[in-house]
Amino acid sequence: DRSTVSFRLKRDELTVGNLSRAVSGLNNLELCVLSRVKASRGGVHCHLPLMDFCCENTTENLEKVRRFLSEINQKQGVILFSGRSYHYYGAKLMTPGGWLKFLGQSLLFTGFTDERHIGHWLLDGCGALRISAGGIKLEMPRVVAIL
Repeated sequence: DRSTVSFRLKRDELTVGNLSRAVSGLNNLELCVLSRVKASRGGVHCHLPLMDFCCENTTENLEKVRRFLSEINQKQGVILFSGRSYHYYGAKLMTPGGWLKFLGQSLLFTGFTDERHIGHWLLDGCGALRISAGGIKLEMPRVVAIL
């Protein structure tokens, strides 16, 4: 059973101070970024490309993740180590169709992407990755590469 609390931030409200205040009020819950966002121009819904990988934290695996992201044209974003594996947070918004293509391409990276997460995201129409410690996840994700 997972409790959820949600809040929205506009792009100019996305600051370290606001995120710190949000995390401090979570009472052991995780703070997550959702892939589905509302674009400021036109109010259309888009997605941030997010991906959860399931490989060991090694220099070789990080390089494979970087190469894979480059091959599928994900050249702007950050890779974080979450405590067990890598997370990718892309910087360029995608259309809903582009997001589905991104998820499909990611499924082809067998042995590195978390297929269960992708399946849930497809069913939910939205992805989510944590950016805080909380619950049973004691380690704060940390940036290991900037693309």
